[in-house]
Amino acid sequence: MPYTDPITATLLETIPVEQRTDTWRLVLRDGRIIPGHPGGGVALMKEVRLMRWLGRLLTALRLSGFIDAVDVYFAHARSWCSRFVPEGKGPHRYP
Repeated sequence: MPYTDPITATLLETIPVEQRTDTWRLVLRDGRIIPGHPGGGVALMKEVRLMRWLGRLLTALRLSGFIDAVDVYFAHARSWCSRFVPEGKGPHRYP
């Protein structure tokens, strides 16, 4: 969601402005906000129906830190990863 959206402002009002761009955040249906680091990747998997089993498995194996490390790696390797993404405007997903 864009930061300019009124719903976004409501969801992020508990997070200090200087920390809002530090990491991505997952907002659960009950309103809880889970930061991307630590544990957000596995929490996201648990929310996506097709990935729920993997999220539960990773939680049971205590591999949340590994998923966080993979996320950080790919975040820093954006220029390398971008060669696999076609040129042009991406799909519009909101609203």
